[in-house]
Amino acid sequence: MIEWRVFKWAALFMEHEEKKMEMLLELGLIEESALSSLIYINMTC
Repeated sequence: MIEWRVFKWAALFMEHEEKKMEMLLELGLIEESALSSLIYINMTC
């Protein structure tokens, strides 16, 4: 399923990018809602 591939990619992406995204969030470059959505996707894999 395409959705499964996207979710798996998102999970792998988050493993490598989580720290960077936390830093960007602190700088205000990423909205909390967007970060929460990515975390939700990561947790549902």
